[in-house]
Amino acid sequence: MSLRIAITGHRGLPTATERLVDQAIRDQLATDTADDHLVGLSNLADGADQIFARAVLDAGGQLEVIVPAAQYRDGLPEPAYAGYDSLLSAASKVDRLSYVESTEESRTWRQAEPCWHEPTASMRSGMASPPADTAAPPT
Repeated sequence: MSLRIAITGHRGLPTATERLVDQAIRDQLATDTADDHLVGLSNLADGADQIFARAVLDAGGQLEVIVPAAQYRDGLPEPAYAGYDSLLSAASKVDRLSYVESTEESRTWRQAEPCWHEPTASMRSGMASPPADTAAPPT
């Protein structure tokens, strides 16, 4: 069975925070994906998104990248280019949206419809309830 995970997180993290986020992501992936094939989805923004993408690959998973706009990379901080390029070339699938400029509109693909998917048993431990403004799927 495949387990598809997508995250988005903060950018411009201090180095010490990056290390903590990296370890937390790796620990969670090791716990949640022990019996599943891991597929990670990311837009490869600097910070938590690239940390997650690298952890997925290091865990033996597949990386699927969604590039929100043709000029998306140009909007990243220059120090993030090498990580972006490396992760993009390692992706098993790349979807490019039709936007040219990287604007708020082009990046809202991940926020289009708030939803809540019932977690698998292995994901339930330590997981918070869905936010109040997200609806549970119909039963």
